[in-house]
Amino acid sequence: MNNFQHSFLRQRLPSHTYEQLMGPGALESRGSSHSAINKSQQNLFGQFEDLKNNFTGLEEDSTAYILQLPNWGVPGSENMGIVDGQITITAADLKVMFQDSVTGILNLIQEQLTLADAQGCRVRSVVGSGGFFNSLFLQRSVDVVLRRWRIDFVCGEFR
Repeated sequence: MNNFQHSFLRQRLPSHTYEQLMGPGALESRGSSHSAINKSQQNLFGQFEDLKNNFTGLEEDSTAYILQLPNWGVPGSENMGIVDGQITITAADLKVMFQDSVTGILNLIQEQLTLADAQGCRVRSVVGSGGFFNSLFLQRSVDVVLRRWRIDFVCGEFR
């Protein structure tokens, strides 16, 4: 959520709109993951969460997704992807937002598998659970890595 909130929205929304959405002082700080969110944030972040969980990473980079912005008369800017109170996010944007997190998780998994292998342990299965594994993009990325190791991947709602 942080890349969406602090990078994507900050770059795309006019400064006053970003501060109105994120709260006073939002431009100066990176915020806290434990701060209260308002209804406008809740709505926008909910839309993004749905998009994030259904994004597979297999989509064409130009595939566009539309999120409804709060009804504040956000000025349109086609080159920023804002038209009629809606903001466009492309599959390429999502890949950039998620890549660091996914790469970090994949590196951690590979480090653990390498360590287990060096100790003579045979890993047969990996179970993905928790919020990160709601992401189809992460699920598919982990599955690719584990197939190379010939390890089964079990995840609650792998599609």
